[in-house]
Amino acid sequence: MSTASARRPRLSSHGWRYVTGRVAHEFWLGGGPDLAAKLTFFTVMSFAPTILAIYSLATLVLANNAELVESLIADFIAGYVPGEYQESVRGVLEMVIGSQRGGVVGVIVGVAVALWSASAYVRAFSRTANTVYGQPEGRSIPRLWATMFLLTFALLVGMVGILVSVMLNETVVNATLGLIAEPLGLGGTLDFLLGAFLPVWRWVKWPVILALATVLIAVLYYFTPNVRQARFRWLSVGAFVALLGLALVSGGFWLYLSYFSSLSSYGAIGTILAFMFVLWGFNMMLVLGMKVDVEVERARQLKEGRKAEREIHLPPRSTRQVERTEAMQERLEERGRDLRKRYLAD
Repeated sequence: MSTASARRPRLSSHGWRYVTGRVAHEFWLGGGPDLAAKLTFFTVMSFAPTILAIYSLATLVLANNAELVESLIADFIAGYVPGEYQESVRGVLEMVIGSQRGGVVGVIVGVAVALWSASAYVRAFSRTANTVYGQPEGRSIPRLWATMFLLTFALLVGMVGILVSVMLNETVVNATLGLIAEPLGLGGTLDFLLGAFLPVWRWVKWPVILALATVLIAVLYYFTPNVRQARFRWLSVGAFVALLGLALVSGGFWLYLSYFSSLSSYGAIGTILAFMFVLWGFNMMLVLGMKVDVEVERARQLKEGRKAEREIHLPPRSTRQVERTEAMQERLEERGRDLRKRYLAD
């Protein structure tokens, strides 16, 4: 029976203590915060393209209704951003999305360009994931970049889903279904959505948002590293740790903006610094969650009797690029030896 189909062993208390100790040692002393700092750089670099791509996708989803999207953005800022920061946030978003104008073709082109730029973060996360797994990148550059581009698109669609879930209201329903409800005989469906569904949705949306966030992390953890994992897990231990950490970091930032930012002697610069620390915290939680999954896998392999003390045994998705890199390294070393012999001969 293959590893993928075999039932994995449950860890005992000794196994969980081993996982906890190894995560604490290798994450904090092995460069986990440094990996998160590198990801934070790419987060900042990809921020504007990501916002632009989300805005463009939302515009396409809502029947190319840019005015409605901008109205929803204003409602979101009013409902979830502390009052003294609303104008600043609105100004930043308007600056980013202000250049995105034109018809459907222009929006699609804008989405493609923004996705390509935003995929820099996902490629960086892939390199980080390989470091955490101790696995060199073996996928060819065209295959890797294409995979990360498609993954970026999937992640951004998920983010749009989360934003739509947060902001779903009567205006959105009317904008998407109002014009086609009567011609298609969906008047009863529209009345149901407006009269019965939306009041319930105010309470149901948070579990849905949590489920979408869980799926996004699961997809990120599964597809970015160059390893073939035993199976796709919707909610792993590491993903749960990451979700909990992301919630704590978000809550801490909200408390800072609501109660402590006015006490900072740095003013707006202090808020920017706090935001950078929050991005660093987000990425630390994502790296920490992946490290937890790696150590859980290691502990299970140890329980199965495999020698995983040094490295876990997961097959790579591809080794083609590794072979090319090794061949290039051998050629460079050979040239170095020839150069050394030439100098000695002189």
